Amino acid sequence: MEVEFLTDWHLDGPLRVASDKLRDDLLEIAGELGASSLKVAGGLFEDGPPDVPRMREAFATLCDRAQPYGVNVVIEFLPFSSVNTIDRAIAVTDGVRPNGGLLVDTWHVARGGMSFDEIAKIPLQLIKSIELDDASHTIVESLFNDSTHHRKLCGEGDLNVPEFIQQVVNAGYRGPWGVELISADLRKLPLEVAAKRAFDTTLAQFENIKFPA
Repeated sequence: MEVEFLTDWHLDGPLRVASDKLRDDLLEIAGELGASSLKVAGGLFEDGPPDVPRMREAFATLCDRAQPYGVNVVIEFLPFSSVNTIDRAIAVTDGVRPNGGLLVDTWHVARGGMSFDEIAKIPLQLIKSIELDDASHTIVESLFNDSTHHRKLCGEGDLNVPEFIQQVVNAGYRGPWGVELISADLRKLPLEVAAKRAFDTTLAQFENIKFPA
């Protein structure tokens, strides 16, 4: 299990005060549930590159607060944030804390303009969590709208989910696989139906994956 979603953890002033309160609430929930990770975004809707030294310092503080709960802190490098690429995400997290790392999501990599073979850049110890989903080639309106309403079941879009999975496997990842299908169409279905379709379509993407012996 994972808990989400924390923003503004690298800022100062009232936004940071509110973020710290939410952080403590989320970590308490994570501890009670036995969750593995707290999901965060770096610089959500901020323009320009991140202030990497400042963000690394704040990320260290965040990881230290999470450590007593046995929780990893994972940055989602979202295309609508300042930490929006694999390179920037590595710069912020690499060598900061053992419980700090990245969440690698099919949609985020593709919509961020990256190829799946760039996953090979990520040090294995930073790959803390994976999320699978699919999408059309065409972005619907804005990136945020596309992300929150128009993701597709794995294999029903154009993102080549098996190639994403293979690159993650090649990087050495052997942890759990999450599915994040934020979709207006799926929200109209009964929960049991949506969950079964998500499970079946996602599992089908692993049929031809080559795992090392």
